[in-house]
Amino acid sequence: TYLRNELKFFSDSLDNFKTNSIGKKYENTFDLSGSLTDILSPNDHTVVGSIDFGSVEDAARAVDAVDTEYYSGTWNSCSWVERVIVMSKASDLIYLRRNELSSLIILESGKSINEAFADVDEAIDFINFYIREQYKLSNSQNLSSRGPSAVIAPWNFPLAIACGMS
Repeated sequence: TYLRNELKFFSDSLDNFKTNSIGKKYENTFDLSGSLTDILSPNDHTVVGSIDFGSVEDAARAVDAVDTEYYSGTWNSCSWVERVIVMSKASDLIYLRRNELSSLIILESGKSINEAFADVDEAIDFINFYIREQYKLSNSQNLSSRGPSAVIAPWNFPLAIACGMS
C-alpha cells in the first residue's frame, strides 16, 4: 500500500464498494426467525449492511440440516483430490475478491487497509496449507472427512479464523 498506483487501485475498489454495497441487506437462503439487524461500522457508525440474526431454534435446525446433508451427500465420501479441487476454487475466489472482501472488513470491523489485506491473505494461506496437508496425507488409509463443524469467528479476524478453523 506504500506504492501510489497500488493504493489507488485499492482506493477505487473501496469507493466502489461503498457506492454499490454499503447498507444493503445480505440475504441468507436458510430461513431465519431472528430479527433484522443493522451492522454498524465502528469508525463512523455507518450502516455497513443488514442481516437476519438467527435464534437458538434456527441454530438447532441449521445443525440438523448440515448433518443431514453431510451424511446423505457426497462430501463425506469424496476423495481427497475432490476436496482439494473445491478448496483450490475457494482459495482462488477469495483471492479474486481480495479487494472487495478487504473493503467489507475495513468497514465492518474498523481495520486498516493492511490489516484487512492480512486477514484475507491469511484466509487464503490457511486454505492452501490444508490443501498441502491433504496431499501429504494422501497415502494414509484413514484419510477421510471429519464431519460437520461450526465456527464462530471473533470480530477481529472475521475471515481468516473462519477459514482456518474450517
